[in-house]
Amino acid sequence: MNNKGKGIAALIGLGISALAVLGYKRLPQDKKDKLKGRLNEAGQKIKDTAHDVEESVSETYNNVKGKLSDTASELSNKAKNTKKDLEETI
Repeated sequence: MNNKGKGIAALIGLGISALAVLGYKRLPQDKKDKLKGRLNEAGQKIKDTAHDVEESVSETYNNVKGKLSDTASELSNKAKNTKKDLEETI
């Protein structure tokens, strides 16, 4: 999109925003309160979802980290045993 197209899109966005503000100002207080309640509820759902995703990622990370650590320990033990076996055969 060229600069002219971006400017037009920005003006359209500003116009829509202005209409939304005017429409909000004209709403009765009970409808404003209801709208605020829905926005707060949506915000809380987003926060809860973000928290759930964060916990899931953290749990998966810890599981993978633990498995890698266990695998590294097993490989180290196998290497030591193999070395010991080779030394005994020589």
